[in-house]
Amino acid sequence: MRSNDMKNIDQADYEALQEENRQLQKENEHLHKMVRELSTPIIPSIIPETILVPLVGALSRQRIVTLREKILFAIHDQQAENVIIDFTGITRLDISEIGYGEIGTLIEDLTSALKLVGAETLYVGFSTELAKELIQSNVNFSSFKTFASFRMGLQHLMDQKGLTFTKKVL
Repeated sequence: MRSNDMKNIDQADYEALQEENRQLQKENEHLHKMVRELSTPIIPSIIPETILVPLVGALSRQRIVTLREKILFAIHDQQAENVIIDFTGITRLDISEIGYGEIGTLIEDLTSALKLVGAETLYVGFSTELAKELIQSNVNFSSFKTFASFRMGLQHLMDQKGLTFTKKVL
């Protein structure tokens, strides 16, 4: 009789552990989703029909694919015609895991996908070191619209749309 009691306790413990494991997996999935959302913010711009995508932190194939999906959804949802992707926060270390050749190809694919839905993509903030490495990756960046800084990219769009900032007299 004692061995039956142990068997029942073991089964109850096993089922409790399985339930706890399911709950932990569910929480883990939720946390991963939250990290993905926070790692690729999409910000509506003061310039009409424009969204801003600041990049910070390590880039991976999955992150770029997720970024592409989020931008495509945002273009549709916000009726955006222009996308500014800001690389100011990206360092050499952030690309070391994936490699420059791979990141160059992913950027090229991202640009093509956005062009297919009618969005113009502007890349801003490439450091000189990052630009040099990307050029050596043999990806043809000549058709990309790039600007040294976020401010220069915004100014280009403002000029293109005939917009100006005026100082408000108080």
